[in-house]
Amino acid sequence: MTAIVEATPEPVIAIGKVYGAGVATAFNGVDTGFAKIGLPYVRWATDANWAAGAGQRTNITIQNVGADLVEGDVILIDYVGPEGDIKGTHTYTVGAAGLANGAKFNSDPSKAGLTEFGIYGSTYGGAAIIHTAVPGAQLTAVARVSTQISPGALISEDYNSQLVP
Repeated sequence: MTAIVEATPEPVIAIGKVYGAGVATAFNGVDTGFAKIGLPYVRWATDANWAAGAGQRTNITIQNVGADLVEGDVILIDYVGPEGDIKGTHTYTVGAAGLANGAKFNSDPSKAGLTEFGIYGSTYGGAAIIHTAVPGAQLTAVARVSTQISPGALISEDYNSQLVP
């Protein structure tokens, strides 16, 4: 289902749609993106902590809102710890089908080889920096931070990426 929402003179805010088991998001409500964006609150609990409801997991949807990206273009998702150091990187290489305007792909810290992220004993903090060297690329992202309260039942909140200068 789609809709066009207009308002005069007030601005309009686009809200995403949740589907599947509550871990996937999609929307094309952003009119411009950037080649380097950030998500400041990212966590990834171990399997045991996730199953026990003792930790959060963040699923990320990265969407192309600019010109089509072509086979071989690379997008990097750096998972950054509280001290600013990169703990792992998910390298996404655009396949033969390309990544058209409106198309998306998903990431999470496990795709960077991390079994736990953003949780360091009593210290918390983790972020994702998404970037590409493709000239003129326009990316946006939505992060869904979830806690499992019982098997298959989640409490989640979404937020949008921000430009990283």
